[in-house]
Amino acid sequence: MAEVLKIAILCMTGLLIALGMLLALPRSQLRSFLILALGWGGVAANGVLAVSPLDAIPDFVPLLGQCDDFFYLAALVLCALLIRRERRLRSAHTADPLEGQLAFPDFEKEIKPWQTKTITTRENGS
Repeated sequence: MAEVLKIAILCMTGLLIALGMLLALPRSQLRSFLILALGWGGVAANGVLAVSPLDAIPDFVPLLGQCDDFFYLAALVLCALLIRRERRLRSAHTADPLEGQLAFPDFEKEIKPWQTKTITTRENGS
């Protein structure tokens, strides 16, 4: 039984490391999906908490007990902004503003003397 638990823990650790690597990629679809899912979950949870008579923040907390609905609404707005930003990034052609540009802007000027030139002749017309 101990061997099975040891193997299960090693496999789950490997899967969590792989999941973390996939989530760290900047243009990963898994990362985008997870951000959207957590954003919609936050909107739903904060919307329910804002209109619910039940409070997740107890009233014995001095400052937070009286204005907890304000914090729920602020969190709802922040989750909605997160969703909006992620949808914009997903629909954009590229999320990287420097993608497609040269790393060194003067590189073309430096390489120009080294480029091969085509010589046209009258015989073949090319």
